[in-house]
Amino acid sequence: MKNASKSQSAGLTILTSLTLSVAAYAQESDPGGGGNVAASLDEFPNLHPLIVHFAIVLILVGAVLQLVNVYFMKKEVAWIAFGTAAVGFVAAYLAAVPYHPHVQDLSEQAKQVMGQHDQWAEWTLWLSGIGAVLQGANLVFLTDRRWAVGVVAAVLLGAGYTVSKAGHFGSQLVYIEGVGPQGQHVESEDNHSH
Repeated sequence: MKNASKSQSAGLTILTSLTLSVAAYAQESDPGGGGNVAASLDEFPNLHPLIVHFAIVLILVGAVLQLVNVYFMKKEVAWIAFGTAAVGFVAAYLAAVPYHPHVQDLSEQAKQVMGQHDQWAEWTLWLSGIGAVLQGANLVFLTDRRWAVGVVAAVLLGAGYTVSKAGHFGSQLVYIEGVGPQGQHVESEDNHSH
């Protein structure tokens, strides 16, 4: 009964955080009645930056949860790590495939940086997908096997590393190479079908 109470408390904390986030967004949208400050999704030339941050956070959190669970071996933590890693993989897939920005007129340096960004993102997709599948298999077939939890932790930590590297090169593209700010060098998604 004690674990159920902890799970309910964690769920309530998450629900409260989401509620506060929605309230903060609503306040940003109309700060004092002066109009809408938050841009609509239609105003962005590409949704990649909005989606990719979910992938980064979820993959890193899933890896840390899995690593912590090597010690604790709690079924609840294993399920949360699985859900986090699986949703992180889906977010990474969406950011890398249907919402990958189509770029144009890049300098040679920016093309090289984009190549590195795409390579690390591809590794992230593979490792996060493999990690989520392995964790799902652990939950069904290899319950209570510390070595199996450790293997998944290693794979997800690898995904955490690769998503960090992809993020580094993505930041370099934006802040140093100038790809993306105000849609510079990025074709609008209206020109491409998903």
